[in-house]
Amino acid sequence: DDEKKRIRNHMTMDFLEQDSVAAQWFWRIVATLAIAAAYHWYSSSDRTGAPDLGNRLQAEWAGGGKHKQASSSPSSSKEEVDQRSGLLDRLEKESKSRDIVYDGIEDEAEETLIREEAKKAKPSAPPEELDVPLALQEDVASTAAAAPIAVSPPTPLSNEPPLIKSKHGYHPGIDGFSRWYETEASLYRIYTVGRSDGVLVHPPFIPKSERGHVNLKLKVTNKYRRTMSAYWVDYKGKEIHKGNVPNGGIFHQTTWIGHPWIFREKDSGDLLCHYIPYKVIPTTEQIPTVDSDDPEVGIHQFSIVSLGQHPQKDEGLTCFIQDPVFPTDIETPQDAAGWTFQEMSRMNYMHIDTVTKYLTNIVLHPTEPKYRQIRIAHKRFFEQVWATAARGLFLSSGFVEEGAYAELGSAEPLKRERVQDLSTLLFYIEKWKRIQERPAAESVVEQPAGADGYGRAGFGRQGMNGQ
Repeated sequence: DDEKKRIRNHMTMDFLEQDSVAAQWFWRIVATLAIAAAYHWYSSSDRTGAPDLGNRLQAEWAGGGKHKQASSSPSSSKEEVDQRSGLLDRLEKESKSRDIVYDGIEDEAEETLIREEAKKAKPSAPPEELDVPLALQEDVASTAAAAPIAVSPPTPLSNEPPLIKSKHGYHPGIDGFSRWYETEASLYRIYTVGRSDGVLVHPPFIPKSERGHVNLKLKVTNKYRRTMSAYWVDYKGKEIHKGNVPNGGIFHQTTWIGHPWIFREKDSGDLLCHYIPYKVIPTTEQIPTVDSDDPEVGIHQFSIVSLGQHPQKDEGLTCFIQDPVFPTDIETPQDAAGWTFQEMSRMNYMHIDTVTKYLTNIVLHPTEPKYRQIRIAHKRFFEQVWATAARGLFLSSGFVEEGAYAELGSAEPLKRERVQDLSTLLFYIEKWKRIQERPAAESVVEQPAGADGYGRAGFGRQGMNGQ
């Protein structure tokens, strides 16, 4: 055995001493291992080494790092916190740039926990750096401990509707009705009246005639103090003279939906009004809107009147319009309700029982505001009342639109005179209902072509039966 060991040692020494390829590779491997060991030691002892940064960070914070040996003085504690913050910042940069997986921080939750611990370790400012005396600090601390700040609990959400916004119970007038009425009337026709005070009058937004499918008759009565001239606006926007109408005369014309017309004073050429028909108006027994010679053709009729016959009108206008279907002189709640009944008949309104129920609840419970505050978006109310002609009954009776609700009166009990007005309105509703419930053979009125809204601007013959 001793001889074998001696021979093996001798061969090993001979191998290392010989300048052979095997010896060269052996020393290369040894040198590589030495370099790797040196690099590992360097990266573990220097902060710029990224591969073991996570392990070293965890070890240092656990108490094994050199930064844990900081003194208990404020400056040493601050330095320790700064060093830890620098480690975290460097860790984030390295993870973003090199996408390194750190063994010490496995996920974002753990990293967040480490950050919170670092914040807790951050010391407060030393007392000598403050200008507040120490005795005053102790008084403030004892006061805060004796009288903690009371935090009010959050107010729970409520499904109760807001209070009615109106502060008085008087009738608000018909301003809300007038705005809705103008919108409804503009679906069928538009008037733009001229002015005599120098204010510029813009024509309606259709500058010329367009092709369409529905024709109608135009009947314009001249109640102006002078002779007027009628002009049709052709397909190129030019005014084509169609005749003159003396005071008291009637202008008859076959035209088409969407064809603009202009009426001027003959001698001066001053504008009296622009007019555009948009839809055929459904007819009723009370106010027919069909041609007497041809019931299948609808008719638009109105009068141009001098201001002297209506002194309440704006003096800056050259004239005003009298329209039997859409009157321009609705000034009282009674007028507004009367027109609404006509419109309900024209539209063949079918939900009058819903209106009766809402208004009856108010009359029977005048002291309860909940019956006078109706959510507009309520499916039944919106579809059967607010989006129909019956909306005029609510607006004429004093309902106002306040945000998401239609409200009547104030939060106080409804005044006696207003309850009486609603009772009168309910009486006329029942009367209108009995008229509508007549036998079908008596109540059906044949409507002109286009009364369902079919057809828009069009072209056709322009006939002139006036002068």
